[in-house]
Amino acid sequence: MNYKYVPNTIDEKEIEKSGLTYYHFLELQIKYKKCFEKMLTDCVSFEELDKIIEELPFTIPVIEDNEYNFYHKFSNLNSKYIYMRNNIHIERLNDEEIKELENMAGEEVREDYMRATYERVMFEDGTAACFGTPLPQNMVDAKSIVFEFSYDEYECDILEGPVILKNFDRAFENLSETLKAKFDVKLSKLISNGFDNSLKQDIEND
Repeated sequence: MNYKYVPNTIDEKEIEKSGLTYYHFLELQIKYKKCFEKMLTDCVSFEELDKIIEELPFTIPVIEDNEYNFYHKFSNLNSKYIYMRNNIHIERLNDEEIKELENMAGEEVREDYMRATYERVMFEDGTAACFGTPLPQNMVDAKSIVFEFSYDEYECDILEGPVILKNFDRAFENLSETLKAKFDVKLSKLISNGFDNSLKQDIEND
C-alpha cells in the first residue's frame, strides 16, 4: 500500500514550494517522527507503561489497523497501546533544516535540532486542535504532544472498558511526570476505542 498522510492539515502549496516530491516528503515525515520518538523512548519505557495498562485479569484487545493508520504503522514507541498522534509538518522547515534532516543517518538523533524545531513541526495553529472525527473528546491543546491510547472496545465486555481506561490514566500520569523533566511542554491524550472506522473506510474506498 502507498501510505498517505491522512489528515488534511498539511499545506500542499508549501510542499510544492519546497521542491519536495510527495514521497520524499512522506519519507521525511517518517524520519522526523522516528527521531523524535527516539528522544521519548530514551527517557520513558513505554513497555513498562504497557505493563501498568495490562494489570488486569483479562486480555486487552488491540485494534489491528497498521494497514491504514499512519501513526500506528510508523510508531517507534514500543507500545501495543500508546502512539504519538501529532501531525508532522515538514513543510514548515526551511531549506537548511530539511537538508539537515535528510543528512541524519540511521539511528542518529540530533537533540538540539529536534528541540529547535519540534514545536513548529508538531504543534497546530490556534489554541485547540481536533484529531479525527470532529467530536469534543477529540479536541486537544494545539500546543501539546498528543498521545493516543488505542484498544478495541468492540471485543470487550461492557464492564471492562472503564477499568482499562482507569489503568491507562495511571500510565498517562506516569508518562506525564517522567516527561516533565525532559520537555517543558503540555501533554494531551486521546482515546481510540475502535468505534470510529471512518478512516479505514476512506482508505479502502480510495
